[in-house]
Amino acid sequence: MSTAWERLMSEAIPTGTFGDAQPSQHRAQSGSRPWTTQEQLDHRHALDEALDGWEYAGETRTPHTTRHLRPVPETPAA
Repeated sequence: MSTAWERLMSEAIPTGTFGDAQPSQHRAQSGSRPWTTQEQLDHRHALDEALDGWEYAGETRTPHTTRHLRPVPETPAA
């Protein structure tokens, strides 16, 4: 029969990676590499062309005419 202290000391030291939330340092790096400046410019140009003339549906609605907050007129100190 073991004591509570022995059972506690036999457990592994917590690493803070419950459920492997923080990958270990020994995992292989992904094969992706950073984009070059030219690749970034080309990608940005393609995105700009694709979005040319596109409108967000939220921009076409009329804004609310009533304000939730309004200024309170100053009253002289009594």
